[in-house]
Amino acid sequence: MYQNFCDWKLKSLHHFNDSQR
Repeated sequence: MYQNFCDWKLKSLHHFNDSQR
């Protein structure tokens, strides 16, 4: 469960960075 949350957070961060560009 915790790992899944980390994975989701990482994906969110990447998505956020892509949106910022």
